[in-house]
Amino acid sequence: MPGDAGMSIVSNIALISINATMVVQIIIFLLLVWLLNRIMIKPLRLIMQERKEHLQRIEGDIVKARLDHKRLEEEIKRQEAEARREGLKIRKDLEKDGYDAAAKIITRAREKIAAQRSATLAEINESLQKIRSEMEAEAEKLSTRIMEILLNRRLS
Repeated sequence: MPGDAGMSIVSNIALISINATMVVQIIIFLLLVWLLNRIMIKPLRLIMQERKEHLQRIEGDIVKARLDHKRLEEEIKRQEAEARREGLKIRKDLEKDGYDAAAKIITRAREKIAAQRSATLAEINESLQKIRSEMEAEAEKLSTRIMEILLNRRLS
């Protein structure tokens, strides 16, 4: 009967027997699933959703910061160009003022030179007149003296 004993084990084993323990195990399993969902899965999903929203906000902030950076960069370039234009205008104005001042100085110097030249010419003409009159007097004296010597007599 050793062969019969093997047969009896196979015939006694049922695939699944539905009884109270199985119903309790299903209820415990469902409670465990519900509890895990309530305690772990929902909070994890909420945290994942919050992280996703946080990352989206950060990405939005990054895009906004990039746009602000680009706008500020363009504003800086515009201000720099404006400052360069103003600098060039100021430089040209200063050069013009310098040329005008130099022209005024040169004009005043020429006027002074002309005045000094006129004064010097007047002095020279006056000196020449004085020297001419002195020379005429000297020449007359000399001519009188020469005539006296030639004529051997005194002319009065």
